[in-house]
Amino acid sequence: MNPKRPRRLGEDGAGWWKGPARPAVRMANLVSILQGTGDLAAIVLAYSLARHLWPLLTAIPGIASLRENIPSENYTINALVTACLMGPVFHSMGLYEEQHSLLNIQEYRNILRGWFLTMLLSVLAVTTIERSFQSRGIFLSVWFLLLFQLFFFRFSVYRLGIFLREHGWKDRSVLIYGAGDTGKSLLRILSHSPKAGLEVAGFLDDDSALHGRTVEGAEVLGSGADMGRVLAQTNAGEIFIALPRANRSTLLRIVDLCRRHDVPFRLVPSLFDMVLQQVEVLEIGGIPLIGVH
Repeated sequence: MNPKRPRRLGEDGAGWWKGPARPAVRMANLVSILQGTGDLAAIVLAYSLARHLWPLLTAIPGIASLRENIPSENYTINALVTACLMGPVFHSMGLYEEQHSLLNIQEYRNILRGWFLTMLLSVLAVTTIERSFQSRGIFLSVWFLLLFQLFFFRFSVYRLGIFLREHGWKDRSVLIYGAGDTGKSLLRILSHSPKAGLEVAGFLDDDSALHGRTVEGAEVLGSGADMGRVLAQTNAGEIFIALPRANRSTLLRIVDLCRRHDVPFRLVPSLFDMVLQQVEVLEIGGIPLIGVH
């Protein structure tokens, strides 16, 4: 007889998913689609604004000498070239991947790098086909408008994802085992990560003094002994074990509980505490070296 295999996320076996029907589109996919759509809208808007605003600016006395008659099709061709290049460049930098969802410093940096690389490639392409803008003013206005629009649309999609999560759009519910500092930090990160599509249904913690209390907006529903009841009550599909300082025997006991209740689980490593601060990761020959600021 084959040993019982824990169900993986996304497997909708009969009787396993007992909660409300899942949305037809996962949150991560929805946000990625909206991000791509927003990037295209940013390109269209930047070129359109530059096309209509530049003649008005060059009408101002003192800079009229910068006026240049640019054929309308040049704007269109430049915009198409930019759109064709930006998608692959942003994709190569992971800007449409599921983990990019917090709009953190690293994601802002990647957007800036992707914008700069797209600009260089676009200049090379439109110069080759002899459709480049001769005026530096038009060139700068287009690309700075584009950078502003990219950040604006990205932030708008990010806030929309948070709004949808707050109003019930979720892919699955999870439990956090451990209501300490690491568990609370994990809850805050998940609540501000729209692509994750996760709703924290509550905490499990072996400290009976915490039972029934609300921590960071989520209730401590019981201990490991109550896992079966809490899973049935919340329809949670996964457990995040946020006890990085727990000893080996405690972790093995919790992992054994998860396996007995046939629920997928993930362990938050002790390195998570360093991630909550500032870390620098250097990889040499496939070995990650982590430095803490």
